[in-house]
Amino acid sequence: MKRQWKGRTRGGPFGYLFFIWLVRTAGLGAAYAFLGLVVVYFIVAAPSQTRSVWVYSRRILLMAICVRPDSFSVHIMRSASQ
Repeated sequence: MKRQWKGRTRGGPFGYLFFIWLVRTAGLGAAYAFLGLVVVYFIVAAPSQTRSVWVYSRRILLMAICVRPDSFSVHIMRSASQ
């Protein structure tokens, strides 16, 4: 059975089209810079939705620094291949 997305997408069609336009016209660097602004907005405007990401990131980074310095890169490579 195929999984269905049950969450809410906030970007909407305009947001996605704007991002694609930005990548095509200004390049990938400008698109990443724009996404940085979006991340800051969500940290300030929707802290309850970003809390789980912060908890997960702190747990992974702490494990990488304290337990095994190479585990973070292995985790990133596994996530990228899925």
